[in-house]
Amino acid sequence: AHSEHEYFGKLRTPASPVNVGPKRQTYQRAPKRGEHTISVLKELLDLTDEQIKALEATGAFGEAK
Repeated sequence: AHSEHEYFGKLRTPASPVNVGPKRQTYQRAPKRGEHTISVLKELLDLTDEQIKALEATGAFGEAK
């Protein structure tokens, strides 16, 4: 399978040997560390922006790198 990586360009990785139906499987990169942190804190934990800023100020998490 081929996928595009932000830093490394085009990557070739093993694909699933199982194919079901006529549609080809599409592949995408894994999320970056911390890429979904804010959305998880807001949507799943119902934290406010103020609560999130307080957590970030303590070093609980930081920007995705």
